[in-house]
Amino acid sequence: MAAHSTLWDANPWWMDKARIDEDKQIVKWKESDIRYDPSLRAQIRYEYESGNSVIYTLRGARQVGKTTLIKLQIREFLESVNPWNLFYYSFDMIDSRSEMAEIIQEYVFVSRGKRQGRAYLFLDEITSVSEWQKGIKWLVDAEKLPDCTVLATGSRAQSILRASERLPGRRGRTEEPYDRVLAPMRFSEFACASDPAIAGFFKECGLESAGKRHGALREALSGSVPAIMDKMHGALGPDLQRHLESYMLSGGIPRVVDEMAKTGRIGRGTYTAYRDGIAGDWGPRSDDTLRQLGRAIADSMGSAVYWDGLRRQADLGGWESTRSGVLSLKDLSVVAVIYKYGDRKKVPRLSGHKKIYFQDPFYMHLFGLRADHPEPFARSEAAAADPAWAGRLAEGIVADHLIRLAADTAGNPQDFAYTDHVFFWSDAKGREVDFVFYKRGELEAPVEVKYRNRIDHRELGGIAGFAGSGNGTVLSKGEFGQRRDYSVVPAAEFLALV
Repeated sequence: MAAHSTLWDANPWWMDKARIDEDKQIVKWKESDIRYDPSLRAQIRYEYESGNSVIYTLRGARQVGKTTLIKLQIREFLESVNPWNLFYYSFDMIDSRSEMAEIIQEYVFVSRGKRQGRAYLFLDEITSVSEWQKGIKWLVDAEKLPDCTVLATGSRAQSILRASERLPGRRGRTEEPYDRVLAPMRFSEFACASDPAIAGFFKECGLESAGKRHGALREALSGSVPAIMDKMHGALGPDLQRHLESYMLSGGIPRVVDEMAKTGRIGRGTYTAYRDGIAGDWGPRSDDTLRQLGRAIADSMGSAVYWDGLRRQADLGGWESTRSGVLSLKDLSVVAVIYKYGDRKKVPRLSGHKKIYFQDPFYMHLFGLRADHPEPFARSEAAAADPAWAGRLAEGIVADHLIRLAADTAGNPQDFAYTDHVFFWSDAKGREVDFVFYKRGELEAPVEVKYRNRIDHRELGGIAGFAGSGNGTVLSKGEFGQRRDYSVVPAAEFLALV
């Protein structure tokens, strides 16, 4: 079994709960200019009736803040929970499921007689352990986890999602989703954390309520300019645009955001560290293959591609390996794959061409530009100032935020898949719509991204041609107003409400 000292080192609050404030994640968080406490933390339910042990998973890209979320939750629990009821362990250096199970059993043993009521187990980087689900299954079947809430984290989506297959009937009773995703900061979180005036406006207007924000977005997607967006445009329009331009450089990864807030730039070492981290999780492919594939995805963002076309663009081997590489990046929450809308059945056309977007603008800079350039941040600034590159960045951010909106408003979160709600559309006449946001029986809305100050409305034939339309929204850089069949709003103001 694990040495007692190892467990005590990982859980110093057993000796003195005030020591949580010495934890390196908490120290970094308190020293940050941009303090990000994910809203997801408040959405995870920990309290259940006695005897109901619930097992959650939390996945997300590397260094997106999963460990910080855990430590913030432990810090809050320590205000009212017996310290011995809180267990944390990082399994990034553990190889086998038997060793993992022994470590958890050791906690159960050393805390016996000290715990009172429900225990909370935070199993960090669990995907480093081969077949970790079998170890958890054995612990549950052996009744080693009575009256526990477990949160297991990792960056590899397939390893996390296999928990549903390998822990059937053993994850407890809850109406909440068992599997959670921690994404980088959304634009509204970035803007509010960066600017107290924006945070104050949100509070004053009740926009801290997701329901109010989503109601306004529904109105905009239905072709009307909501009153709150009109008010926002007058009060915050230039400020939100300025923050969007910053977000296009840093994205929403907390450490990158804080570095740019502190120094005004992103260091070369940060680009290298994140690229190397993703390469390490991506598997046994070469770094050159990852660079070429990433560059091809960045160059094709906004365009519909086939796997073989992307293979040729990246100058790789077979289309199967190209597909596998993209889906591996999708598993790591680095890219999202958007499929064409099947008009009649309202389902994605999985076998046709698709669009691929980076799920955070920092990733687009990381792979779309040479991260080994002597001045990668200067290169990123120059790229973001280019209208074509900025347009791709804006479209990628919109894709990510529509996915978040679909997840936030899902009627059945247990079975949610964004590919059932966010699509692109084109017809035989060559008319296209960047995105279709679909909710069965509620909304079928085209969304077009025209990230420029003035829009040539003759370019919007896709919205006019979209089957069943007569609604929708165009996201501009600066233009704002109501048109006959659609709304035109700045992308920054639309994104601020997601």
